[in-house]
Amino acid sequence: MRTARLAALLGLTLAAPLFAAEKTATAEGVTLTYDDTAYPEVKTEVKKKLTAKENGSDIPTDVAPKHPIFWLWDKKDLDAKAAAKDDSVFTRSQIAIFPLSDASVPKFAKAYPDISGGATKLAAYLKKSPKEIPWFSLKVDPDKRKTISIPEMEFMDAATAFQTKLQYLDNDQIHGVFYLTSYTQEDVFYPSSDNLYYNFVGLSKDGRFSILAQFAVGHSSLPANFDAAPESAKTGKISEAELKKAVAALTAQADDSFAPKLGDLRTIVESLKLPAKAGK
Repeated sequence: MRTARLAALLGLTLAAPLFAAEKTATAEGVTLTYDDTAYPEVKTEVKKKLTAKENGSDIPTDVAPKHPIFWLWDKKDLDAKAAAKDDSVFTRSQIAIFPLSDASVPKFAKAYPDISGGATKLAAYLKKSPKEIPWFSLKVDPDKRKTISIPEMEFMDAATAFQTKLQYLDNDQIHGVFYLTSYTQEDVFYPSSDNLYYNFVGLSKDGRFSILAQFAVGHSSLPANFDAAPESAKTGKISEAELKKAVAALTAQADDSFAPKLGDLRTIVESLKLPAKAGK
């Protein structure tokens, strides 16, 4: 109260808090504001660089330049971690900020092909900014489906089964797109609350960073997990029309009916403050 009165006397305007229980986290010069009630624990990590050559594998998992990650733990994940009593449980929500340059390597695109290629494809996608993504038939090869979908920002060992509820962000630092999705490695799929994500992929306006945010979300209209899905889905006999109907019904749900609310997740991404260029 005293702070507010002093600000009024000095003719200053205090910024309204983004959340009732607001906290911030910082890593590598990146600052994030989040809701402490939705995410009681947020940890930061600075991942060491790993080039394609250093990885030495056909599966480029974790191939990326040195970058910060924010791990957002919700109550469900924290409870699972406590029950496991070990490090076998990981949070399903994270925000990663990838630099798009690295002076320690001769060619960035060769050292980090997925990070570089993802940024290039996303830049082209954002120029078009389509209102929706076509339905992905699960019978179509995942690599082909990637050519008509929102680009991935790093290597994924699973394909998105759908991309819906698109919403674009364009502020003074970042532009990108939010979308709702599930992942699959098979041609058998049904949306469930344990495999539902609200993602954001974006680029900094100055071209120095790419951003990947993945938030685990749930919805009361969905089965809790695949085991609770319709029998036709579990046996692989569900029709394409039934799957499209299920995803369409999910798309029609209000943003505030998801847990966490999709609008709150957008506010977290919008709060990102990226480091200024050296010398500024």
